[in-house]
Amino acid sequence: MRRGEIQQFLSLVTFSLGRYDDAFEAAHTALHSVRPWDWKMLSGHYAKSDVYVAQLRELERSIRVKPTATKRFLIGYHYWMMGHHASARTQLTKAAAASDDKLIPELLKQLNETLEQRNRKETGQ
Repeated sequence: MRRGEIQQFLSLVTFSLGRYDDAFEAAHTALHSVRPWDWKMLSGHYAKSDVYVAQLRELERSIRVKPTATKRFLIGYHYWMMGHHASARTQLTKAAAASDDKLIPELLKQLNETLEQRNRKETGQ
């Protein structure tokens, strides 16, 4: 298993514990070398998807109470893994506006390429 994959797993574990700063750090480290997991890989770590959804909703609530660039990055990363690319782009854009993090623009470029490929596929181009 590559280090980036291990870091993504560590991010998921710390996310599940509500340790969002630690989850951000692990995800950030991972995304320097690997792309985000897809929903199949992410959901495979849960016996029931509703457990994951409850954890995600808790992060969303935390952002409403106290939004930070770190939390917005993390929720954008999770939306990306879930396949909610437009929502991921929105959150990563907000994270970029609140931070001088150099990785976020690179991720937004990757995400925009993913969205363009999907749009071409849907329109048959």
